[in-house]
Amino acid sequence: MKLLGATSVDAFTPFARPSPPHIKAGVTVSMKSIIGLVLVAMALAGGSMASAAEVPGSVKALLAPVGQAGMGDQAAQLSQAIEASPALADQLSSLVVSGKLTSIQVRPAGQGLFGGFLENGGMVFTVPFLQAQVKKRLFDVVREGDILPDNLVFCVGHLAYHLAVKPVQVSDAANPIDFANKRVALEAAAFIQGWNDVVDAAVQANGGKELSGGQAGSLLMNLRYRFAFMKAFKQPEKLEMGQTGRIELTQQNINAIAEALKTSAITDVE
Repeated sequence: MKLLGATSVDAFTPFARPSPPHIKAGVTVSMKSIIGLVLVAMALAGGSMASAAEVPGSVKALLAPVGQAGMGDQAAQLSQAIEASPALADQLSSLVVSGKLTSIQVRPAGQGLFGGFLENGGMVFTVPFLQAQVKKRLFDVVREGDILPDNLVFCVGHLAYHLAVKPVQVSDAANPIDFANKRVALEAAAFIQGWNDVVDAAVQANGGKELSGGQAGSLLMNLRYRFAFMKAFKQPEKLEMGQTGRIELTQQNINAIAEALKTSAITDVE
């Protein structure tokens, strides 16, 4: 069953997108890990050089108060994530120019479900949330040329998507179920943008070369938010990922991730 009905996929594309193992000794590889890598490999179907990013001046201006508030480490962490992905830097710059992104804040702790969320046109992150986003190997199979994903790039790209698109209103839906489906479809699209920004950052770390299928698979398996993609590969109309790791913002891919999110716990990023 289609979640989006007659809604055009164009409604989910707020940003113009740019053109496009060995096993470590002594490590016991779990069957679950092997199955996970096989799922990713089966999903890879089949570059361009990318330039290094700089934090746009307009975005630097939003980060400055974070450092001035005694959170220099957190400001640097956010700046490094933005610098890691030219696509993400462009998305944020567009949001600032359009007036949709008006602030970036870091708070000592949160009071709700989310550690990364939107508030009055701004992005808000908590210190524990930022600490949880550090690069970390989660998958016990190691491949030559592995690149660990930048989880914070995923989160900022995810939030950038939500700022860029029109939120679903009750008046946009035919009934409560339709409203819920449209909300989760937007969340699925935000997952796709966040992931594609992670791939973009990995390309920079790969010397500007597109990722191989093995590198893309390892990148996903070490992503903190991989659960939605792994479940989406198992849907009847499964998620399709290109060989270089990018996921097209198609209705099939949105539906696959949306179905996965319906049976998953709420994440710590809004």
